[in-house]
Amino acid sequence: MPIILKDNEIQWTETISTIAILVPLRGVNKKNVYVFSSSRYLKVNYPPFLYELFLKAPVDSGNSSAQIGDGRVTFRLEKKEYAIWGELSDPEAAKEEFRQQQRNAALEENQQQTEEVAKQKCVEKRKREKFSLQQEMMLDELERKRIEELKENERLQVTKTVELMESEVQNSSSSSVIQKSNKSKSKNQNKPTSSELPPPRNAGHIKVTFTQREFPSAARESKHAEEQEWLQKQATARQSIEIECADLSPEERNPQWLKEKGDTFYSNGDFHGAINAYTLAVKMCPNLPSLYSNRAACHLQLRNLHKAIEDSSKALDLLTPPVEDNALARLHCHVRRGTAFCNLELYIEALQDYEAAQRISPTNEELRLDTEKIRHLVQGLI
Repeated sequence: MPIILKDNEIQWTETISTIAILVPLRGVNKKNVYVFSSSRYLKVNYPPFLYELFLKAPVDSGNSSAQIGDGRVTFRLEKKEYAIWGELSDPEAAKEEFRQQQRNAALEENQQQTEEVAKQKCVEKRKREKFSLQQEMMLDELERKRIEELKENERLQVTKTVELMESEVQNSSSSSVIQKSNKSKSKNQNKPTSSELPPPRNAGHIKVTFTQREFPSAARESKHAEEQEWLQKQATARQSIEIECADLSPEERNPQWLKEKGDTFYSNGDFHGAINAYTLAVKMCPNLPSLYSNRAACHLQLRNLHKAIEDSSKALDLLTPPVEDNALARLHCHVRRGTAFCNLELYIEALQDYEAAQRISPTNEELRLDTEKIRHLVQGLI
């Protein structure tokens, strides 16, 4: 059970618009201090000590701040309504039902803020991408104009040179032109007349029809199997994107956005929400191993051991071939599947996974100790 800090251990001051709260830290590292705040609720947790405060009136959490240092946590809060409170805590805070309601409201508020921040990041990212695209298009247009100007200048220079050469040739070969004209006249006299020529052919049209094809190249029997495989993959991809997308926003149809959403749910302890996010992402992108690995971690937290084993195995199947870049991901999958096997008391299978993980990271002392414990259990069973 945590040790609850009392209100008389807390220092606080207020003005008509702000309020300052000092929560002492009893010789702990600031890395081990967890701070949570909302408009009506503050929480400072540094095991084994815990401090909760249910504010008398709401504050502006967006303009408020919390700073950890000098052996204390300093809150600087902006009041939403200018007034002197006279007391820090809400009188209803003595009731457990009220405290639970405020905790739930704080969690909902924090989740809404997280979603708004994620949406804002997405909007800013799109603006940056649009700006970069515009700049790139502008540079391309300038480069195109420069090349066209160079071509035009070169064309003008060549034209002038050709005109000068033609004028010189014309002046020097006037006599030869007269001789050629005389020769051409004599040749024309020997040509047959129009009455002797055959009549012109009749014009006609040939109608050609083509079979509808998805590929720009001609059909080949040797490429038929590859084309059919490609078409099948395209149909599967289109079908996966259309799954349950009628009520989803464009962000919710992005597997990477869903993965980040699931990671946020997992870090907040909402394992069911994380599983739902990962599952929808899997439907849209079934070949991403991190989705199965993260969902296996959620199932492990909820004691869905068989599903954790299934997702870990699927992730390991996708993480092939085993290379240095996917070593950490394979390590996590082996440890999660081995942990699930241990909970099912399948120690031989668990030992195989832990030994595989130890081969990936032989310097991990904690992993070595866990492997030895499982090995002793297996030897005791044999």
